[in-house]
Amino acid sequence: MTSCAITAYKALNGILCVYKPSRIGLSSISERIRKVIAGDLNSMETRPVSSRVVIDGLLSRDENLTVRTVMNYADHPLVVGPRYQLKDIRLFSVHTLDWMSSGVIPFGIGASGCYHARKLQRSNPIRCYEVTGRLGYATASFDFSGEVREKSTYEHVTRGKLESVLNKMESNHQTLMYTTAAVDIGSQEAYEIASKGLLRPAHRKSMPIIYSIKLIEFKPPDFTVELQVVNEWPIFLKRMVHEIGIKLKTNATCIRLRCTRFGKYTVDDALLPFHIDLESAINSLEYYDLKQKKFVRPVNEDKFDDDFNDSFEEEPEEAMTFKFEQDADGWVDNDCHFDADRI
Repeated sequence: MTSCAITAYKALNGILCVYKPSRIGLSSISERIRKVIAGDLNSMETRPVSSRVVIDGLLSRDENLTVRTVMNYADHPLVVGPRYQLKDIRLFSVHTLDWMSSGVIPFGIGASGCYHARKLQRSNPIRCYEVTGRLGYATASFDFSGEVREKSTYEHVTRGKLESVLNKMESNHQTLMYTTAAVDIGSQEAYEIASKGLLRPAHRKSMPIIYSIKLIEFKPPDFTVELQVVNEWPIFLKRMVHEIGIKLKTNATCIRLRCTRFGKYTVDDALLPFHIDLESAINSLEYYDLKQKKFVRPVNEDKFDDDFNDSFEEEPEEAMTFKFEQDADGWVDNDCHFDADRI
């Protein structure tokens, strides 16, 4: 009879959306997910210890041979370790963010999940970012963690001037879309390509393309822009904030970088790594349905409730403090201000 741990392990095949907090590395999140899932599987009912055959008696002494089965201690968890090791939990991250950034990262779990996660990565979906910049400073690393290299005034910067710079950047990148496709923007071929849908770069590792950029908040010295982009990397977005400051005849540095959407996955679909356990992971996975040929969520999310209730003890929910929410969402806190001794 199949045990609950084996059933739960087989159910770990799909795509799990995780929210990466700021100041936490991607490798730390992957290791935490593996440890939590492996620990929950080992705390459930696992397969029993196998047995081995022992033959008693010697033919040389004309003794009767007796056959019996005994416990195989070479298969005992106290000898070989827990049934589920960290290497048994297969993970593949579709998206990468640096240490400072926060946002949505889809993970593929299991053989089928990792396979479709790689297909999702090759499809190169559009990503949406919220980038917050601070006027008046320029650092060596283009973010608040670097050494301050320049300092300038920003009182002349207005919302209209900033929106004008953003509109010019968006127009330049829209022209660049057809340049990368080797198509004249005023030709009939360009019209036919645009009528079929959004034009994307042919290669995933080509130059970044910004499809949309708009100002969503302006509170000097801070401003926040929302971008829809492909083929980007964090340093490109930070350098873009630096270029915005130069075009405004001042300086600017990135103090917050947050990925709010990766393809169809948004922050509403993501789980914080601190809240992930085996039950929440299975209920949040998207499975690939062969009949519908698309990813679907399980219809009955209480499918494993009876098995989990026998293996997990209910713990009282602890209220999440504001400090935890602030760090989890990647908000700017008191650690990212610029001190006078760094200038």
